[in-house]
Amino acid sequence: MEKKTKFLKPLCLGINLFLFISALFIFINMPLNGYTFGIYEVPGGDPSYFRYFTNLSNMYGGLVSLVIALYLACHFEEEFRLPKWLRLLQFSVAVSLTLTFLTVLFFLAPAHVASPNFFDMFARDFFFFHFLNPVLSVVVFLCLTKGDKLTWKECFVGMVPMVAYAAAYASCVLTGAWPDFYGFTFGGQYWIVALVLPIMLGATYGISVLLSLLYNKTHQ
Repeated sequence: MEKKTKFLKPLCLGINLFLFISALFIFINMPLNGYTFGIYEVPGGDPSYFRYFTNLSNMYGGLVSLVIALYLACHFEEEFRLPKWLRLLQFSVAVSLTLTFLTVLFFLAPAHVASPNFFDMFARDFFFFHFLNPVLSVVVFLCLTKGDKLTWKECFVGMVPMVAYAAAYASCVLTGAWPDFYGFTFGGQYWIVALVLPIMLGATYGISVLLSLLYNKTHQ
């Protein structure tokens, strides 16, 4: 094993284990104890916790990180290279968590929190799944993962979690099964969904393309 690999592989293994433990903590702690999300108070035991994309994407990222950590542990003495299917899962995690970070930064925090308390969206447990976990997922994907370059078709793989969630969210909001807790209809103006969805899909595709370009650039 090369000297560089001897350093990078344990680092990658450690970060992926951290992301899994962080997601596990999110999965167990906040549903039990409740939390405040901007203007929303979510009590402990409220099952609505599991309908937020932020929470679901972090838990999805935790599961993928666990699989990567197990793979690295089982192939520790081999070449530091993930199989393509696992690298594409990691790519979709990086896209999803980057979308979470940017949505909180540019929409949710300004829309749901009074300006003096803007950084409440990045305080306490939110620091992990609104900031640290997204940043680490991108760092691991771009800097600590070896593999073949991504094709332009594979950019769409990174969008799969968001597209699935967007379909479920739009359906539930338009049918009244869920309130519009993200505020994308701006107070019940449901026609705006026809504008917001393409914008969100376009933004997700843009993130996917950007991350794939950066990944390919670092793996020339």
